[in-house]
Amino acid sequence: MNEVNQQLTEQQTVVQKYSNAQPIWHFVLLCIAGSGIYATYWFYKNWKFIKEHDKLVNIFPFSRAILQPFFAYSLFERIFTLAKEKGYKGKHYPVLIFAAYIALQISYVFPNPYWLISTFFFIPLIAVVEALTNQCNK
Repeated sequence: MNEVNQQLTEQQTVVQKYSNAQPIWHFVLLCIAGSGIYATYWFYKNWKFIKEHDKLVNIFPFSRAILQPFFAYSLFERIFTLAKEKGYKGKHYPVLIFAAYIALQISYVFPNPYWLISTFFFIPLIAVVEALTNQCNK
């Protein structure tokens, strides 16, 4: 009986450890279906991961998720750094991803029908999701 409990505990630990790994299609679907609300949750979840991983006490994931335009670049940079430490070979530039993300976020103020461009705000984040998934799977 103890052996079964131990195996269940180990499986739960593995699930918690790799909970940030996410297929790209899953991320895209949730961003589209959630009309951007999921992206805020995604930012929260990843700031929480960074806080726990780096054992930081002065980071407030909820605040950083709500104020994502101000903190997105540092999150992207940190995720790519962690991924490269785990052997990620992709070449991505957090500055360009951040600039594209902000540009797509701001495009909602464009006149009809150009504001629809803002619905594709998640496209720059795909590179970050890919790096994060790669980092979590190693």
